[in-house]
Amino acid sequence: MRNYRSGSPLVEYANRSIEDIAEDIQEVAVPQQSLKARELAEATARYFSLLQGGADGTEEELREAEAAYRKIAERYSANPGLSAILKLEALARQKAGQT
Repeated sequence: MRNYRSGSPLVEYANRSIEDIAEDIQEVAVPQQSLKARELAEATARYFSLLQGGADGTEEELREAEAAYRKIAERYSANPGLSAILKLEALARQKAGQT
C-alpha cells in the first residue's frame, strides 16, 4: 500500500470499490456495515442472551446490558418491533422471577 498522505497518486485505487478503499486506506474492519449497525447488533445480542439465560450473568449485568441497549437503540434503531420484543422478554423474565 502506498503512503496516501505523501501526496502520491493512488493509481492502484482508481477502479476499486468504495469498500476496498475503506478497508485498505481507512482501515475499516467491515465497510459493508455501519458502526451504528454493529453497535446496535452487539448490544442487542448481549441483552437478548442475558434475557434468555444463555449467558451466565448476574442481575446487575442484565441491568447494564439493558441500559446499554436502550441507550444505543434510542439513537440508532429504526426497528420498534425489536425494542418491543426485548421489552416483552424483560417483562416475562421479571414475572417469572416473581412467581
